[in-house]
Amino acid sequence: MKRKKWIVGLAVFVLVASVAERIVYVNASARQVVEERYDMHEWVDLDGAFHDTAKEQTQGYSVRVNSAELTSYSNYIAQYNGDDNLIPESSRPEKIIDVEVTIKNTGNTDGHVMLFGWGLQTVNDEWVPCVELWSLSQPNVDDNAKKMNFVLKPDSEYTMSIPYKSNGGYEQLYHTYPIEDQYGLVVSRAPVKKIIHIPLI
Repeated sequence: MKRKKWIVGLAVFVLVASVAERIVYVNASARQVVEERYDMHEWVDLDGAFHDTAKEQTQGYSVRVNSAELTSYSNYIAQYNGDDNLIPESSRPEKIIDVEVTIKNTGNTDGHVMLFGWGLQTVNDEWVPCVELWSLSQPNVDDNAKKMNFVLKPDSEYTMSIPYKSNGGYEQLYHTYPIEDQYGLVVSRAPVKKIIHIPLI
């Protein structure tokens, strides 16, 4: 009986050790995403880094954050002479963080930048681009760009506003949303996560 318990105990120990060894191996061999942090007013080379797929081909693209300010939905609409009913009242964000960026393309003829993936992160949250308001502020973009897949002519640069809204329905339910004083604009997620630090005053 004791021999049987000893054999079962040994088998359990070997099994647990094997699982632990496998976990250590997987963690050690998993691709680790490198983070790079930048400041406002600093040019950030995307250098092939992307959000969803390497097919974005961002070599030659770079971005700079010029400014960021907290505003309201109605003020943003008024700034671009839009219709206040652009977004139904039931899903309308009250607060907008307006981030002005300049994007530059040096020699790239095939790539694009997926602006919709550029999340505005804090320690506790992530704000997302408001596509409807972005389309309002960019009336001359084509249908593909209205999905925020942004293509820039080679050897040119363009300055635009990207309006961010809170991610979720909390603001609509309670008519408030916490505003923090530090944000990070994530302009790529792989193989390098590039984050531009934005102090919001």
